Amino acid sequence: MYFKDDESRLLISPLADKNELLDNIRTGRILVNNHHDLTLAIRAHLFGVKNPEYLANDMLADAKRINSWNVGSGFNSAIKQQCKVVIIDLYNQQQKNISLNIDELSRTIVNRHENFTSGTIEKCYVVWNNKSIAIDRTFFDGFNNSKKNRPYKLKVVEELRKLL
Repeated sequence: MYFKDDESRLLISPLADKNELLDNIRTGRILVNNHHDLTLAIRAHLFGVKNPEYLANDMLADAKRINSWNVGSGFNSAIKQQCKVVIIDLYNQQQKNISLNIDELSRTIVNRHENFTSGTIEKCYVVWNNKSIAIDRTFFDGFNNSKKNRPYKLKVVEELRKLL
């Protein structure tokens, strides 16, 4: 059972984690406002278990509020939680008045190409400055480890520039 957020299409469980609720609502609103095909719900919190915060189009999704541009640990953590969607929330970086490091962020996302091509991860949302972009396996169609990954990095860079 969910109730609808007054300011967006976001759905919220009355049993959502109260400690992260404001952050999850802020991030959720940005996501649904930027991705009109996204159905997003903040899930009930299960005590004693590190559980994913969201259901994104009926797939488990977790917000990773990281303090660096290397998002690999966020992907690893989401995969351990059996998430199909990773939400990279860069609000902490933004609050420190740190500029978005597109080059480093795109490099670390491209390094996760196997997560996308294998289907382990269906989608990655990146949230910055009230904007969000989505990266999925189509960004890595034709990726071959024997080739240079520059064209794939450029596709991701182009997408991340939409956040500026």
